[in-house]
Amino acid sequence: MRYRYLRYQYTISAPFDDLNVMSGLLGIRQPMFRLGSTVWRPMTDICETPRHINIIVELAGIKAEDIDVTLYENALVVEGERSINICGEDGVYRHAEIRHGPFRLEIAIATSIDPEGVEANYDNGILRITLPKVAENNRS
Repeated sequence: MRYRYLRYQYTISAPFDDLNVMSGLLGIRQPMFRLGSTVWRPMTDICETPRHINIIVELAGIKAEDIDVTLYENALVVEGERSINICGEDGVYRHAEIRHGPFRLEIAIATSIDPEGVEANYDNGILRITLPKVAENNRS
């Protein structure tokens, strides 16, 4: 797993469906077709305490080295790829619910985080990230 901190703001991208809703409200003509998303979003739990933001991400079947965690000043981005092929070249899927391919998770952060104190642990398909908040009296 790779972690990095980038000291600039992140622009959260809106899903295509949200763009369709907004364009309808603004009176903009909507496109004639829909594009499917090329990435999937893993299941996530977020819990905030007075001193931390705790994030748990379900990433079963993914190797730690295939996960990238990037902290921006206003967002956390977790991305990577899951490659599980049980069918082989001559097989035909009869039922498929497990998401494959690239994934991306974008979490907006509305408070200052201490990038030096971030902890991330990946074990048994669960990624746990602890983001320590900057104390009120230490903010500049």
